[in-house]
Amino acid sequence: MVLCKNFSGKAKPEEIGVKATDDKTLVVQLENPTPFFLELTAFYSYFPVNAKVAAAHPDWAKDAGPNYTSNGPFKLAAWEHKNKLVLEKNEHYWDADTVKLTKIEMNIINDANTELSMLENGDLDWAGAPTGNLPLDAMQTLKEKGLLEITPKAGTYWYEFNTEQKPFNNKQIRQAFAYAISRQDIVDNVTQGGELVATAVVPPTMFGENGQGLFKDNDVEKAKQLLAEGMKEEGYASVDKLPPITLSCNTEEAQAKIAQAVQDMWQKNLGVQVKLENQEWNVYYENVKNGKFQVARMGWTGDFNDPINFLEIFRTKEGNNHTRWESKAYADLLAQSSKEKDAAKRKAILQEAEKLLVDEMPVIPFYFKSTVYAKNPRLKDVVISGLGHAQYKWAYFE
Repeated sequence: MVLCKNFSGKAKPEEIGVKATDDKTLVVQLENPTPFFLELTAFYSYFPVNAKVAAAHPDWAKDAGPNYTSNGPFKLAAWEHKNKLVLEKNEHYWDADTVKLTKIEMNIINDANTELSMLENGDLDWAGAPTGNLPLDAMQTLKEKGLLEITPKAGTYWYEFNTEQKPFNNKQIRQAFAYAISRQDIVDNVTQGGELVATAVVPPTMFGENGQGLFKDNDVEKAKQLLAEGMKEEGYASVDKLPPITLSCNTEEAQAKIAQAVQDMWQKNLGVQVKLENQEWNVYYENVKNGKFQVARMGWTGDFNDPINFLEIFRTKEGNNHTRWESKAYADLLAQSSKEKDAAKRKAILQEAEKLLVDEMPVIPFYFKSTVYAKNPRLKDVVISGLGHAQYKWAYFE
């Protein structure tokens, strides 16, 4: 509720812009015009928590049990950590008559091939996103059988530069590496999940124009020119004087295959040496957060349906901005947008900020994400939202 009036940590409770006018009505007064506030209320961080349960049992959310309280169509009946979760219909849900399923078992499976085999053998009714993964090698076969389901998702896959380390402190060198990638080859031959090529940061579900992008994909000649300019600025006489580049990713089939494709493209198109570094997720992410990387795979999926959720990441060099890049001009544009009441003018300001961001290239956008899955054909009406969330309220078996 940091957007609320007087939410500074210094005001008295009665001065904060949040009031309950009755048992079912919450009135919120905002500090500034916030066009995306209603979108925020659908974000899980804003979901209500039972105050009595939270006060009496501070650790109520750590496990299933009598103190685990929820207000959706299902409740958490069991939680076998690293194995499975069991959901049961919530008889206290306000619209319980609409809910057809009485129980959902969610198995935690770390191997995509195992997950698909279980679906094919009838042990699962759903394989793939948002709760799991499908093996990349099976994508084409699933497409040919008409079993692959693909829906657009408000997310962008990108690589991040550590802009505080040479040579990626140089803008031209960052641009060169970004332009020397064929995103179309990656989505066609590696990921194969119906992703759209991204040459912008904000997905087209938010900025429709970004389906066309802000720069040319696979612009190798321009990449070579920019690399030469950047190396000259940094004092590298030739590309063979450039130290090997380390590209980091976490241990996962898709990440390794994308990294291998990018390694080949950079070595072929730019003549640079590229080393791959593969780490288990917890170790990998800790290193990225602490700046122990040169180039690292990352990305973002929208928390709520507004472009500020993507652009806000790069306002300062803190938090989720692992690139350590920041720009006063960029931050000023975001601040200006937060006070703009006119929707069209606000959009124009945010698009100007995105153009600045993409020109500086602290991240390399690769593709706009999609939700990819296969399911039991008898299972109907599982709704996948534009943010990639599954809603089972209306689901049933035919």
